[in-house]
Amino acid sequence: MELIDIYDENKNFLETIPRDDTKKFFNNFIKVVHIYVNIDDKYLIQKRALTKNIKPGELEITTGAVTSGENPLDAARRELQEELSIVEPKESFVSLGDFRGEKTFQYVYFLKSFINISNIKLQKEEVDSIYLLSKKDMISFVENNMRRSQSYKQSVINMIKDFA
Repeated sequence: MELIDIYDENKNFLETIPRDDTKKFFNNFIKVVHIYVNIDDKYLIQKRALTKNIKPGELEITTGAVTSGENPLDAARRELQEELSIVEPKESFVSLGDFRGEKTFQYVYFLKSFINISNIKLQKEEVDSIYLLSKKDMISFVENNMRRSQSYKQSVINMIKDFA
């Protein structure tokens, strides 16, 4: 059973709960990671599995909840390995910082990966398919398809423009 820590709106720890305790899960804040993966100067997005409870079939970057006792960078590395079989050292991740979402504290990372796209193995319970977007298309995706704060979007767009 996956355990997650829940927090109040000021990031004060409240308690550790099972991930499937939906009443507490949806009525408090959790920590999540967002990973922007750059492969050959393109950005990876994934179509979420149709069986997912949250946003089934939607296009999204790689995201996931930080489990109890886990730090956000380790969570980002775990999510990439579980969902896409991408294994990268901690030093390869660039932190953009954290942002407050509706019920989440979002820790945002950029990663330049040298993995061959054909070596990516999808975790079918989480990911239906993957796509690579040009910088221009990724910026448009962030502007038009992501339900995030304006400061989040602008910070991500600036990073996409500068990230090499």
